[in-house]
Amino acid sequence: MIPRPIKAPLKAGIRLFKRTGVGRGRALGRHHDQPLKLNIGSGATRYPGWRSIEIRELDIRYRVDWAYFLGDQRPKAVFAEHVFEHLSFRDTVRAFAHIGEFLAPGGVFRFAVPDGNHPSGYYRELTGPGGIGWGGDDHHYFFTIGDVPLLERASGLRAQPLEYFDDEGRFVGVPFDDANGPVVRSAFNYRGPLSRPGVRQQRFFDTIPPHLREQFHEQGMTYTSLLIDWHQGAR
Repeated sequence: MIPRPIKAPLKAGIRLFKRTGVGRGRALGRHHDQPLKLNIGSGATRYPGWRSIEIRELDIRYRVDWAYFLGDQRPKAVFAEHVFEHLSFRDTVRAFAHIGEFLAPGGVFRFAVPDGNHPSGYYRELTGPGGIGWGGDDHHYFFTIGDVPLLERASGLRAQPLEYFDDEGRFVGVPFDDANGPVVRSAFNYRGPLSRPGVRQQRFFDTIPPHLREQFHEQGMTYTSLLIDWHQGAR
């Protein structure tokens, strides 16, 4: 049995060995010509000017991965669209702490996840933990705007909410552009099945309390995200 004081450093050393040896990760390489912008958990998505990365390159839960992957570089922007719902909240807090540490001064972390305060029962059925939507069976946590203070404390970053529902199911949104990451699953960018007339859209609206439906028609929206820009101050 490995003594507890030795076990944690040993596990970290094994992870670092995997990154430098035959493991799945690799160092980033130099990016001198333009600011470093990371699109994490991007799958097949590619955007000009963004470096798309997956867990085989960087496991955002572990500081040793960030340190090895980045070396002495610091990203000016980090973008994660519908990634963090696949983590436990504990792992989210850890990842936020690492992003807060490694994000460049003045940098921005754009974060979009399903919104647990969305008033459509069908939306919540699709996107909540163990949801029936695509990939929903791997969702572990349903974020709301109420999680912001804890994540601010964990990361040292300042939250700028761009899109969310409050605890009463009322939508709050401000204009934003794609400079910090193009969020497809947002109120005014979404073009998926719920945006088109049909059975699914009808079920979406039918499961919204009547007194909260009008805001969807006024805004011309269906699917939204909890969408926040997290800002790094100068150090």
